[in-house]
Amino acid sequence: AAAGRSEPTPEAAAAAPRGRAPAAAATGQLAIRSTPARAGVIIDGTWRGRTPLTVRDLSVGTHAVRVVEDGYVAEMRRIAVDARTSPTTVSFQLARVRAVERAPTVPVRSAAKTGSLRFDSRPSEAAVFLDGRLVGVTPLQVSELAPRLYQVRLEKPGHRPWTTASTVVAGQQVRVAASLEESN
Repeated sequence: AAAGRSEPTPEAAAAAPRGRAPAAAATGQLAIRSTPARAGVIIDGTWRGRTPLTVRDLSVGTHAVRVVEDGYVAEMRRIAVDARTSPTTVSFQLARVRAVERAPTVPVRSAAKTGSLRFDSRPSEAAVFLDGRLVGVTPLQVSELAPRLYQVRLEKPGHRPWTTASTVVAGQQVRVAASLEESN
């Protein structure tokens, strides 16, 4: 019985390094820079942080990388990540939103037909999803929303997602404040 117990141990030890080697070869790194700096980074729909940012242990292949910053036009690219030991570096040059693009297309007198949501969180810089669509990071104000019930989700790496429903009221700003719990 002792001989039977000693055989699996060397096999298990020998199998462990072989099992880890493909995993290490199947991941890569991505370094993301932006102008302006401190822009939000979303990779494959998941909030990853702010630039400059290096993301490690990304699976080898193509990833959707979106960079967002309030007052700038968001930019999305598909970036190929390989298994090199040095990160693939990508730079984003975000264009400022022109005042004409930000102006409402409806007459001023109808502005009371919309409302806004103001998002704050502790800790800040949480990704804000409104009805499942990423709209920015906290602190954030989203204006010109149709009066109705919206599903809200806030996400931040290392924290549990936070969800609620919030009703937009015409002509009013509704504040949504979240306290995100650390995930263990």
